[in-house]
Amino acid sequence: MPLNNILKCKTKVAWLAGIIDGEGSIIVYESSRSGYHACRISFVNTDEGILSAAKQILADLEIFYTSQLRPAGGYSNTKDCWTVEVNRQLEVRRLGKLLLPYLQSVSKKEKLLLGIRLIEERTKTVDGRRLNLRRQFGKKRLVLDGVG
Repeated sequence: MPLNNILKCKTKVAWLAGIIDGEGSIIVYESSRSGYHACRISFVNTDEGILSAAKQILADLEIFYTSQLRPAGGYSNTKDCWTVEVNRQLEVRRLGKLLLPYLQSVSKKEKLLLGIRLIEERTKTVDGRRLNLRRQFGKKRLVLDGVG
């Protein structure tokens, strides 16, 4: 890949990290279906230009995402807004590793590091079988010290 394309890609990933720093969430939770810990990267926005650019970056990186409209109404949103989420664990790991150098929020960076570690541990195998993280971490929701 030519240097110019690499620099453009890094700039776009850094921009996306800024959006996630300001408008996004990184959540580590226990999946109710599988019982395994999982991680989600998401953000909410009302600006069509920001949404379009972020979706294009994810598409260029070949990261699968979902996007859902939250119509205006109720007490929390006065405008239509969109939620963009990356839920597939291998996609979360790949995107997370790209975002890490650019995230400024300490708590989001810590949650993302934990999420990546859990995904990597889950995909490790011993004697051809996946490790059982439920035994290692228990069934309780993971909480980082000082991070909500």
